[in-house]
Amino acid sequence: MDSKKSTGSASTSKSGLKSGRGRRGKKEEEERRLEEEARQKQEQEEKERQEREQRLEEERKNRDIKVNEIKSRELNTFYDILTEINLKLENYHKIRREKFKWERYMKCDGSPDPTIPGEINTFLTLWKEDDKSEDFKISIENINLSFKLIDELNFLIEDMPESDQSKKLIENYQKTIHDLEEVTKFKIDQATHGVLLNASDDTDPETLNFSFSNGDSNIYFCIWANLSHNKRITSFNFPSQNFSFQLPRPLTLAHFNLRCLFTKYDFYTPKSKTFACRVKPEVFEFDPVPEIKVEEKKENEEDDNEPTEDPDVLSPELKLLMEKTISSTHEDEDEKSEEQIEPMPKIEEEKPIEEPKETISAEELAILQELSDSFVIDLRNYQPSGPILHIGLYDIPPQPKKIRHLVLTQKDPNETLVPFTYPTIDSSLPKLSWQEYWAKKQELENQSASNQTEQNELGDTIGSKKLDLNSTFKSNDLLESTLGGPDESMSTDKNFVKGLGSKSNEQLIKSIKNESPLEITYKLPTSVFFAEAPVLARWDESRTHWRTDEILDFKYSDDQKEISFKTYHFTPYCLLQDRHVHMPFQLWRMAPRESMNSCMFTLETSNFELNIEIKFDQLRVYVPIRPANEEDKSKEQKKSKQSLSKQSKPEKPPRLDYENQNANPVFMKVIEPIANKWFNLREFKTLLRSIGLNIFPEPDSEKFVTITSKNKKLEWKIHRNMALCSCLISMAYSKWNSEIETEDKIVILYQKHTTDKEPNQELYKCLISTTDVFYVSESNENSDDLDQNIAPGTQEHSNMYHLCLEDICKNDEELINRRINDIDPLYYETCLDFLESVKLLTFS
Repeated sequence: MDSKKSTGSASTSKSGLKSGRGRRGKKEEEERRLEEEARQKQEQEEKERQEREQRLEEERKNRDIKVNEIKSRELNTFYDILTEINLKLENYHKIRREKFKWERYMKCDGSPDPTIPGEINTFLTLWKEDDKSEDFKISIENINLSFKLIDELNFLIEDMPESDQSKKLIENYQKTIHDLEEVTKFKIDQATHGVLLNASDDTDPETLNFSFSNGDSNIYFCIWANLSHNKRITSFNFPSQNFSFQLPRPLTLAHFNLRCLFTKYDFYTPKSKTFACRVKPEVFEFDPVPEIKVEEKKENEEDDNEPTEDPDVLSPELKLLMEKTISSTHEDEDEKSEEQIEPMPKIEEEKPIEEPKETISAEELAILQELSDSFVIDLRNYQPSGPILHIGLYDIPPQPKKIRHLVLTQKDPNETLVPFTYPTIDSSLPKLSWQEYWAKKQELENQSASNQTEQNELGDTIGSKKLDLNSTFKSNDLLESTLGGPDESMSTDKNFVKGLGSKSNEQLIKSIKNESPLEITYKLPTSVFFAEAPVLARWDESRTHWRTDEILDFKYSDDQKEISFKTYHFTPYCLLQDRHVHMPFQLWRMAPRESMNSCMFTLETSNFELNIEIKFDQLRVYVPIRPANEEDKSKEQKKSKQSLSKQSKPEKPPRLDYENQNANPVFMKVIEPIANKWFNLREFKTLLRSIGLNIFPEPDSEKFVTITSKNKKLEWKIHRNMALCSCLISMAYSKWNSEIETEDKIVILYQKHTTDKEPNQELYKCLISTTDVFYVSESNENSDDLDQNIAPGTQEHSNMYHLCLEDICKNDEELINRRINDIDPLYYETCLDFLESVKLLTFS
């Protein structure tokens, strides 16, 4: 029995081993099968990938061949047109510069030539050393002459072609500009001094104080002298400039004069370290015309036709030999690559150590240190708008005294203005009062913010609302008392001291009670467009920059367009606004006019819509003129019947049609003085910037504005095509330009247009530009998606000229010759420069 049991147990163990081996064998077979399938799948995917890459490579090669054929067929003609235009422009500017020099040499108006050192130095020396008190009108004429000479030098610097000699000339011209500025400022002070010499002879009979206001559009003087020393007279208003001031009590008894000078010319901003743009624009050139090498193609075709050995036809021995050689070469390459890769990590580790050697320049470091102060104005992001206000306190020069029949006048040894020191007791008062004011302001802002969060956390119950309202009223009352409010007394001393609070330094409160700041009120000029509240800054001469600190209680009234502030600093002030406040643009359109060499450019921003007409080398802000009604016609008929002997009054400017512009009255009031007046591009850009309508981005504006990033060279190329075809087709903004994914494609709308009428919006279609070709798409602004395929019946072209010739005008050579080939070079240059200045393809 035992033996049977043992044999039975042995047989069961053997069968168990067999079954275990069978399961393992099946599992291994399954794993091998899965590995084989995975290998085959990977090989299949790799094969498909290689086939796909090979197919794409073949498509790319075929595409390159096709593009090269298009370029070789079209670019020569396109380049010939542009080369002819550029040669004419070079010749024109060469003749223009020579003519300008000759006309300047033959000018006989008594003004010196600023480019000749001898003449300009003689003028400056004689003008500065002229001790005689000039007549005020003569002083204004000489000051305006100086401004004209500075503008002439700036124009020559901008117009000068680049060369080694031009760099030296630019340095000399800039030195001359600096000398002119210094002498001009000295003569402005001397003219003020001359006005004040006889102030006592022209006093106000009511106040017995002296006031004077006179000037022109370039410079305007507002002078007030305290001759009566009446403590009840604490304020004065200059209605011609909407400028007024309120004196603190100590100044009502002081013997001084206050001068506020309004100048269109900015003496200070170019001196700031943050003024100059340090991003240089890139320089591009057109692609060369490709040469199609037919001989190489033939040779390649002959090589392809030669019989080649098929690996499948080879004998097994040759196949084994080839496989061994291939495997051995692969092993050698792998060993070499491993040997080359081994030392690489050390080099990669050392790279980050070498990179910091590229340190920033000392100039850039100085700019960074300057901007680390939060109160310093970054002039790459802000620009002055409106006139510069030069506010100063000065001593009154000795006045003539009448003794019987004699007039005795003490000779002033200074012969110019002498600054009046205020505050007189504590020179640190401006800084200390500002620190106290700023700390209190921050405290109130934090308090109001905490009150706001408490209001949000409280429920909607009536009791909680009452608590919130009470706390808000209290904080508003505290804020008003601190930041200032309507004065209840003749002086602002009590209100200002009240705002410092109980925690202020007692010595500081005592000092401010004795000598409180001067309060200035100024209504913004209607000739400047302010899209938002301006920033007020003062000039710091010691560090040569604009800054916003130590200006107390600044307020801006949007309804009245008026600012008010208190200050201890008697220095130049300016109003600044964001340089990019009108960017990015909303829409743009460029439509040809019926007359040749002219087009209408429409730009729509978030604040206004501007119509700019370009004609030859001139530009203007276009506003339609209101048609004359019956009353106007009858008046004209009466005027025509009047005799010619009678002196006719100067004609009134035509009435502008504001209703058709759909613009706000503030904007229309700003552009009314310049509407329909022609300027060259340099004057036009300067004018629009000065009135707050800056639509011209700088090379570094991309840091401050969200743009549609595109290929720079493609943008450069499209600008030249647009300028060339701007008399034949209307082009406009397309929403697809910002929605398209790649930077190497730009989409605009186009339609054929040669009349003065408004282009039909429904006829616009998409024109797609790539780095190589231009082509037309069937999509428009109302399409659901952008169809990036070529429209049926059209072709790809290397430039917009051939696109217009073959696809848009259907080979109408007469129209092409009249509208493109006969284009005026000056119009092409002006249109191109304007497009590159506005950068509408990326800033829209």
